[in-house]
Amino acid sequence: MKQVVGLFLIVIAFSNFASADFPVTACGSLSGSGTHVLLNDITLASGDYCLTFDSDSIVLDCNNHKIIGNGPNGGTGYTGNGISINGRTDVAVKDCILENLDDALHIDGSNRVLIENNLIQNNAGAIQRRHGNPSDSITLRNNHIANSHFYFYHSGYGQWFIRGRGVILQASNSLVEGNNITNTTDHEPAIFGCFDTFGKGLQIDGSNNIVRNNKITKNTCGVEIASTSGTVLENNIIDQTNSLYGESALFGYANFSNFTGNTIAGGVNFINSIGVSDVIFDGNNLDSVEVSGYNVEFRNNYVKTRARFAGINSWGFGFTIVNNTYNTTDYSYLGGSNSAFLNNKVHGPLLIQNDFETIYGIMLAGNQFIGADAYFSSVISANISNNSILSGKLDINNVAGSIICDNSIQSSPENGLELYASSGNLICRNKITGSSYSGIYSVSGSSNQYLNNEIKSSGDRGLNLGETSGLVKSNKITSNAIGLSLIGSSNTVYNNLFNNSQNVVGPTYASTVWNIAKAPGTNIIGGSYLAGNYWSDYKGVDLDLDGIGDTKIPYNSSGNITGAGDVAPLVYPLTYVCGNVNGLGGINVVDITYLVAYLFQGGPAPNPLAAADVNLDGKVNVVDLTYLVAYLFKGGPAPCSGTKLTDAQVAFATAYVDTLASQYSYIEPTPTATISAKLVLID
Repeated sequence: MKQVVGLFLIVIAFSNFASADFPVTACGSLSGSGTHVLLNDITLASGDYCLTFDSDSIVLDCNNHKIIGNGPNGGTGYTGNGISINGRTDVAVKDCILENLDDALHIDGSNRVLIENNLIQNNAGAIQRRHGNPSDSITLRNNHIANSHFYFYHSGYGQWFIRGRGVILQASNSLVEGNNITNTTDHEPAIFGCFDTFGKGLQIDGSNNIVRNNKITKNTCGVEIASTSGTVLENNIIDQTNSLYGESALFGYANFSNFTGNTIAGGVNFINSIGVSDVIFDGNNLDSVEVSGYNVEFRNNYVKTRARFAGINSWGFGFTIVNNTYNTTDYSYLGGSNSAFLNNKVHGPLLIQNDFETIYGIMLAGNQFIGADAYFSSVISANISNNSILSGKLDINNVAGSIICDNSIQSSPENGLELYASSGNLICRNKITGSSYSGIYSVSGSSNQYLNNEIKSSGDRGLNLGETSGLVKSNKITSNAIGLSLIGSSNTVYNNLFNNSQNVVGPTYASTVWNIAKAPGTNIIGGSYLAGNYWSDYKGVDLDLDGIGDTKIPYNSSGNITGAGDVAPLVYPLTYVCGNVNGLGGINVVDITYLVAYLFQGGPAPNPLAAADVNLDGKVNVVDLTYLVAYLFKGGPAPCSGTKLTDAQVAFATAYVDTLASQYSYIEPTPTATISAKLVLID
């Protein structure tokens, strides 16, 4: 972006001035180069300009004397004008007091003019340009300008209005510095509007102007930057909080301009059909800001009420919003395509949308939302990544082809991530914790991919999907009231980890695919194969030690999964062989001896204990011994197969165990809640 690079300061050397001073005691023309000194106050009796510059290279020093008009003339108007500078070069006005005039000071078509240390108050107009001829290199420095107003009767409305003009400067390469401009009045801006010539503290129209270190307060319409290029507005205080009508503090048009370090209480409004372009706002303290246009950088600013860049009754593109603090109470907008919202701290709701059109190419990244929601509506190809949202939600409405990844959403009072009528998006690696309702809620969408997200501690569903043709893969969904609600057809769900109070709530569509064919690859729990999902309440067993359950399939979440269910549920890889009680070699009679010693003689426990739970009832006791005997000596089913013994096998094994029982004292172990609980045994 092109930046404004330093404007020259105006230095009026007056090197060709005559050394002699010219005394001034009455109204008239000032002619002859040199310093003209006002020796007394002057009260006007007519409407003409009191003092007129008729030569170049003149300094008017009023020596703190007054030029006083005959106003406000009983409340209806002013009689008399102050000082006119028309078509002059190298002139100055200083230390004048201008009061009760129609136009206090008129500058038109002049170059290298200095207006310094004047008191201009209680006039209809303070500093004006009368004929519209642009000037160049004007310096307004350290003037106090106050109470600009007059009475105006509007026959169309049949009533009186109070109207006033502050500083209207049509000039380029100029400096407005260190002035105090206050109480410029427009009685009815709703009728006439701030784009009229009245009510503005400062209107500056031209190019390459500097406005700095001014205090501009309590004016009806603040400051207008009118059709300018290359304006620098820096370190000013512009305060409309005590304005009677509360109109905008800063408004108009601007191109290739910088607004830096200003404190502006009241609206900054560049919403219009022309807007702004190639403008930088940097380090300002703002009440509110509204901008239409393009190629705007807004960085390091503090915003109190709202910040709106296109989006609502306006247009624009190419906004870069970075490193700002939005401590806002009203909705803020970003509604221009190819825009970026980066590394901001946001305390109020943000809407990414445009009232008139779909927008494209939005990047929302690295931001902190604190107690605030981020809304997207009618957006294509957005990148929403690495944002932190605390006590708020991310709301996606009619969004397509976008990336929503690596965000952290905590303690949302509603759903954490909410999608409506959104399709073809990638939702990945988000961490969503403690949502009051669902962690992710989607309805009326299709073909979205949910990959590698972590969703936990939701008050309702972890993942609540009412969409079609989606992919749910490699997510960790834990500690939610309900893990998954899937109301939509033709979705594929595999390689997820579900560990919730209830893993699935039905009904689900029969067209849902819950697993893929076994394929090499590291799965969600560290196993060596991709297949189905890990379910915390799956009670089956992996018989071939491939990390995929072989019994009690398909998994159907106690009937909540409609259709085939998960026929390849994942289980944690076993580090033991079921039935290999002593942990050495294969399953043989030595394992029976080891288990007898443990159960009847206080011998060492099986390692691991689960290796001896061969009937899968969650306990290690004499029933497991019976099952193991039947397997080794009577052709019984393999340990942990989940298959019942035949009557003949039970009879044979029972007799064998009874023989052992006659030789030892045995107490049935206390039933255990988990296989790792210690059994109570005595000899």
